[in-house]
Amino acid sequence: QLLSFLEQSHKDCVLLDLVSGDATTCIAAAKLGIARNAIAINARSSSKVLAQSEGVFGKSCEFYAVEDLLESSPSLILDNPHLLAEKMKSATVVLCCAPPVLLKRLVPLIAALINNRDDAIALTMVHHFPQEQCIDGQVHRVPNTNLQIYHKIAYVEEINKDETNKETKIQVPMNDWVPPPPEPCDPDEIDKEFARGSIAYAMPTGTAEKPFGSTLREY
Repeated sequence: QLLSFLEQSHKDCVLLDLVSGDATTCIAAAKLGIARNAIAINARSSSKVLAQSEGVFGKSCEFYAVEDLLESSPSLILDNPHLLAEKMKSATVVLCCAPPVLLKRLVPLIAALINNRDDAIALTMVHHFPQEQCIDGQVHRVPNTNLQIYHKIAYVEEINKDETNKETKIQVPMNDWVPPPPEPCDPDEIDKEFARGSIAYAMPTGTAEKPFGSTLREY
């Protein structure tokens, strides 16, 4: 169902699988020419052997590990100048095949990946986002399948302060919410040391030491 849908509606896509498991979807999409680039996140090590045997490893199918994917803020993952951030932001299909508890934790990252773009969708299979994440007119079920498509997903964080001035963040679904534009940045204020570390993190294993506690690396 999944590969057939992608071939019919999103051929030549950039496929990003956030919970890739054995990465068979990415490998098959790359092998069959359905995805011009397939990016598997946190796939099992054995999947690289399969990708190599199919002739797509490191070519049309790439493997990355992102430690603390569920705990890290989207801005930490996407708003820094490392290779993987650019690849993730180029995805036109974000695949999220995961149980409900993981889907809920992926909402901030998925919202950051698709909400400001007209050419990107999120795709779930079997398990889907809860109703409060669904925006009217921006989600629909693929007929005769267990696939569901999201063009946008409801997510925003509000900061509340209690009597002790302690800040807490709560999730507030808003159907008409539009993320604010990024604030202007003075190039002289960029943390260049962190930027260099981020780039090193995304390099293939063995090309650089792991400085500054990066959470990103390529297998």
